[in-house]
Amino acid sequence: MSILLKDLGINQKDFIIACNKAKHNKEQWKIVRQIMLIENFDHFKQIMVKRNIMISKKALSLML
Repeated sequence: MSILLKDLGINQKDFIIACNKAKHNKEQWKIVRQIMLIENFDHFKQIMVKRNIMISKKALSLML
């Protein structure tokens, strides 16, 4: 993750502080989770599968 943080232009300490602040804001926490998912492909895949199922169900309901 340190390479990603370097690309973002922040250090690990600042990232941890930002994450702790983001826990109190639903939208900000979503962004933090997405950044952290880069390190965990299995969890990322699980979320994307769920999202794909949700989108497919919505598309199917619109077609009916």
